[in-house]
Amino acid sequence: MIAGLRTDPVVRAALHETRATADVETDLARIAWSVLAEPGDGVAGALIAELGAIDALSVACGDLAGDVSASACALAEGRSRWARGLILAV
Repeated sequence: MIAGLRTDPVVRAALHETRATADVETDLARIAWSVLAEPGDGVAGALIAELGAIDALSVACGDLAGDVSASACALAEGRSRWARGLILAV
């Protein structure tokens, strides 16, 4: 679902029309985060603050193994919360 969202030309065109920013990739990553994480999710918030929405999403999906300040345990717990959305992302 999320991977398809990021490449969908209709979604990308709609973002260009409705958003003042030209940073469609960041907007799409933030949309994905709004699907994956609950409000107040500290691990998601820390990842986004540290890495930015795009790289944080890559870490959450396991596509990017960067140095993050979140502990391995906290990241594993976050991934378990986001699992349903991440499965849909494939």
